[in-house]
Amino acid sequence: MREVDEIFFIIYNINGCVNVCMKTRMTLSGVVFNISGRVVEKKLEHIEAEKGRAKYSVEIEGTELPIKQVLSRTLDLPKATFTTQHAFDILTRLGFKITETS
Repeated sequence: MREVDEIFFIIYNINGCVNVCMKTRMTLSGVVFNISGRVVEKKLEHIEAEKGRAKYSVEIEGTELPIKQVLSRTLDLPKATFTTQHAFDILTRLGFKITETS
């Protein structure tokens, strides 16, 4: 169902400042995605956490969001097409800190 093909870094220069962006290329439900932590954050601006009982969350823009909601919104996929473990692995590889909710 899911395979992380590779993780790569993009280094770019803006106004004399060197920036590094970690991206991952992965296949999920037969579709190849190239995403970065910045893409995740951008897609989730001003999003509120869904109601429910999520075991794991990640903080985006000061809001704790369930990790399946984060990946679903970022990739425009239904949450039923991937597992919590997939979301955990992908978000961790992108540098996000996953916390267990109580």
